[in-house]
Amino acid sequence: PALQQLMTTFDRKKLGQLSLDDYIELSVFLGVSRNVFQFNDTYKTGQVTFNFEQFVRVAAQLYQ
Repeated sequence: PALQQLMTTFDRKKLGQLSLDDYIELSVFLGVSRNVFQFNDTYKTGQVTFNFEQFVRVAAQLYQ
């Protein structure tokens, strides 16, 4: 489900496939997401818990 959602989101032309530009955008998004997650996973458990304010801060970091 998560991969399908990402494919749907980054398939800008809605052709069921990613163009090179779509693929690059997806790759950058995944890299930034991983970095933000790892920064917030202070105990290195693979899980994080956010309150709403923290969630908004983290989500905003994904678009910088």
